[in-house]
Amino acid sequence: MNRSMVASVALTALLLALTGCVSKQTYEESQQKNTELDQEYQQLNQQMSAEVGAKNMQITRLQDAVRVSINSQLLFPSGRWDMSETAKQSISKVAAILAPHQKTKVIVKGYTDTTPIGPGWQQPWRCSASRSPTCPT
Repeated sequence: MNRSMVASVALTALLLALTGCVSKQTYEESQQKNTELDQEYQQLNQQMSAEVGAKNMQITRLQDAVRVSINSQLLFPSGRWDMSETAKQSISKVAAILAPHQKTKVIVKGYTDTTPIGPGWQQPWRCSASRSPTCPT
């Protein structure tokens, strides 16, 4: 093997080794975040076991997040704008678990209903606008 080939192989190996390296601080911060997410996930599963068991809620541990999906029929039965008391209690329990982690981004997604609520409520946006304020804060 000639010198230029050896140097090229050594440089390639060095570059590959360096691309996988992170600072100790970055690694520890990542580990801390991962531990916190695992704790949130475990706590949510324990405290929401009734809802999960009844298939009213699904809790999923993602790479950098915890996803909580609530059955739409639990929140707002089709053709209704008011939230059930059970749904309010479930959301309050989830909020109490997530509140200590306010640095965590919370994304709320929802969809409107195509079933008319009644006269004057034919447009789906009216249903959405009426549902929003009923969610516990």
